[in-house]
Amino acid sequence: MTVLCKLTLAGMLVLASCTVPRSAAAFDDGKWKNVDPETRQWFKSLRNSKGESCCDTADGVRIESPSWRENADQSFEVFAHDKWNLIPPDRVLKGTNRIGFAILWWPPSMEKPTCFLPGSWN
Repeated sequence: MTVLCKLTLAGMLVLASCTVPRSAAAFDDGKWKNVDPETRQWFKSLRNSKGESCCDTADGVRIESPSWRENADQSFEVFAHDKWNLIPPDRVLKGTNRIGFAILWWPPSMEKPTCFLPGSWN
């Protein structure tokens, strides 16, 4: 798969899978069906530095490298919605990434993403 196809696919996944309004309860649509209960609970506990919930496994979209990059000021850029989007440091999750790959949370009711969890660089 070419890089352009991967980037386009990542953008389409963001649009297609962010279907839960911020005020609604998250639901499990099955895309993370192989996630163990402990990891599911970890997803539910994630909050950005503003204290805002990232929601749940159903609300996050896997972002493949090179569709994200770190900036010198600890912000990130993520390719989603057909363009590069700046993720400010207060929306970048710090700490252990239990699943290894990057995840973007961008509910459709929001103008900007609520959270970004960087993945490993492997």
